[in-house]
Amino acid sequence: MHRQGMKFKAKVCSKIILVDTDVPLPTSQTLIKTMASSSRLPRFCSCSGQDCFRLVGLKGFCVCSLNDIIVGTVRTRVEVQGMAEWKVTITNNCKCAQHKLTLSCEGFQSRETEDPNIFQKQGNNCLVIDGNALNGFASVSFTYAWDPPFIMFPSGSIVDPC
Repeated sequence: MHRQGMKFKAKVCSKIILVDTDVPLPTSQTLIKTMASSSRLPRFCSCSGQDCFRLVGLKGFCVCSLNDIIVGTVRTRVEVQGMAEWKVTITNNCKCAQHKLTLSCEGFQSRETEDPNIFQKQGNNCLVIDGNALNGFASVSFTYAWDPPFIMFPSGSIVDPC
């Protein structure tokens, strides 16, 4: 299949993992062209969501990115050992599932124990739902107790084909 002068193999679409970057469009296009002509399948795509879709113009290409993962934090009005409790809700705001989802959580602490199947600290990142898929438009939540609240944002994921 040819699109904008690039040759792609169909199996490339289902193997690309998107990472959120601010690479300028011409650079992204060059990197995608280089990756697509490579004999081995790429692990990372250097553009995000709609830019990748627009560049290659392939239906079914990975159109989701970390920008589609929304992390919301609200106070629950509960106190645990003198610390405010916070409810964190992680939502996949795209139709494609994303797995091995991690959040940045440097310095994360809590006075209550989080379910390790939902939220597991691994160095400066935290693994969400034990690395299993967060389906499209689905959410998962957990609570922790600390003050002030931690600012967490998506740091990595693998986008499943959709």
